[in-house]
Amino acid sequence: MKTWTEWQQEEHRLMGKEDENQQKRRAVQQLQEAYDSHLRQGLRFVEEVSWQFRKNDRAFYGNKRKNGFSPFHDRHKRILKLWKKPYDKKKET
Repeated sequence: MKTWTEWQQEEHRLMGKEDENQQKRRAVQQLQEAYDSHLRQGLRFVEEVSWQFRKNDRAFYGNKRKNGFSPFHDRHKRILKLWKKPYDKKKET
């Protein structure tokens, strides 16, 4: 049978492990938040660049475009979809 001192030592050891695990959880959460923030900033940048290309396409091609879209616009739409995929998957979970 354990003595009172042994119980206190075990409790102290377990509390230390709990604190350590809590610090690890905080570190992981901070990393996830940083990743999400970085991904949102990257997505915003790509959307802004895509918007600039669309504006330039409209100014350059005017009414000459077929079906209302230029080949450049289609390319940037594909790039934007690739950037959004990981973020959309993250939202689902």
